[in-house]
Amino acid sequence: MPPVTVVTCPLDNLPTVAREILFGQTSSWTVVQPGAYRFNILETEDFDDRKFIVRTVIHEEIGTEVTFNSP
Repeated sequence: MPPVTVVTCPLDNLPTVAREILFGQTSSWTVVQPGAYRFNILETEDFDDRKFIVRTVIHEEIGTEVTFNSP
């Protein structure tokens, strides 16, 4: 399935509050390589609309967020 949205951003460009909300909660992340790559998958549901959100942090410098509709 193609993604609905794809967003990338240098973490330094995000306001501190936004950065902490989107990418700062390390306890729920899967760390692939410390300091190099981690990801988090969230499932959201609004009425009958389910989405999966995949967030990644690369070298603690670049954040990404990709949203997919649920099949």
